[in-house]
Amino acid sequence: MLEGLAWSTLSMLLAAHDHAPSGPPLIPISPEDYYAAQAWFAPFVVLVAFALQVLLVRAILATESAVTIAGLGVSVPILVLWVCGDLVAFGLGGFETMQSATRFIVPLALLGVLTLVAILAKRSGTTTARALGTAVALLLVRGVVFAPFMR
Repeated sequence: MLEGLAWSTLSMLLAAHDHAPSGPPLIPISPEDYYAAQAWFAPFVVLVAFALQVLLVRAILATESAVTIAGLGVSVPILVLWVCGDLVAFGLGGFETMQSATRFIVPLALLGVLTLVAILAKRSGTTTARALGTAVALLLVRGVVFAPFMR
């Protein structure tokens, strides 16, 4: 839930400075109001993604560690590297700096997710191939859930 609150905080900050997404939103909200709306729905999007990720980990690995793998493995790298990275970049140089930094922040966060999920899955007793497959599957679920909503 901390990740959802962090997304909301970033969204509120962007809305307060009258920023709009650089790309067209995939849901019918005007670009000028998008970040304000995102501040409200971000925690729910994160919660839905988390629930689906837990179900997926349980299906693939049949482990009691599904909540840990899905929660820590996905949310920590995204929170620390992506959301906090965006906040720092925005604080240091504004919206344009944040947009430029995103080209580096997002791939780093995704690599962090792949690495941490694979490590946590491997610790649950699975094979390396299944651990990496789980990591990729969790990223795909996150992408499918986030793509229509998060900008």
